[in-house]
Amino acid sequence: MRHGTKAAAAIDLWRVDLRQTAETSGTTTNEGRTDQAGLDEESLALLTSSERSRAGRLRIESKRRQFVRTRSQLRRVLARYLEAEPLEIEIEAGEHGKLEVIGGPAFNVSHSGQLAVIAIAASGLCEETQLGVDIERQRSGRPLDRMAQRFFADRESAVYSALEEGERETDFYRRWALKEAYVKALGTGLTYSSRAFVLADDPVSWQARSLLESCERHPSDRVRWLFRNGWLEFPREEGAGEATERYALAVCASGPGAGAELRFFEAG
Repeated sequence: MRHGTKAAAAIDLWRVDLRQTAETSGTTTNEGRTDQAGLDEESLALLTSSERSRAGRLRIESKRRQFVRTRSQLRRVLARYLEAEPLEIEIEAGEHGKLEVIGGPAFNVSHSGQLAVIAIAASGLCEETQLGVDIERQRSGRPLDRMAQRFFADRESAVYSALEEGERETDFYRRWALKEAYVKALGTGLTYSSRAFVLADDPVSWQARSLLESCERHPSDRVRWLFRNGWLEFPREEGAGEATERYALAVCASGPGAGAELRFFEAG
């Protein structure tokens, strides 16, 4: 899909396929270990030297590929809005790791499994717009009951536990993605507990609405933040069983553009 016009006020969601498709390259160290095996030349060429070094330090190949593919596509997407070359864009990390471009649009990135999503506050939005996005691959076999007790507020955990066993997995990923999107929008990292706020039990919807029922640290956030969420289906890799994987996707925004139109695009 092509990107929208710069004047439009919207929140754009760019989907990134993390599976390897391009020509690959490997860089062998003195110890004989290949630091960049399985990484494509085109993506590597869009990374700064420090980003390439970071990729080389990731020992798990899937994590290296995920980082290189996501960061290179982030640069490509930002270049569309900033009318700049991808390597000219200076991406910085805030105090708790949230990425930003000084003078650029608000954006946020999330990845899970074979998918990444880049959320961009298009140029028609106010500079004060804050934005968070999260994507979670729905996977069976995880200790979701224990995770809900650990990461959900007491009321949320009680609602989850009262569900039929067959409904819990879907509810967990839906709620977890929403909570992560809010924390990521705040940019507080692990300094803000996911148990410190409660989200309403609301049907999945791409329509912007307020979901915060209570919030210990930021009581005024109940009306300031708007949420949207839904599900994405994505083809599995060949020979991986079922034809598709299911992903929970959530967006959280505040500011004058929080309720702006949501648009979906394909990156790369």
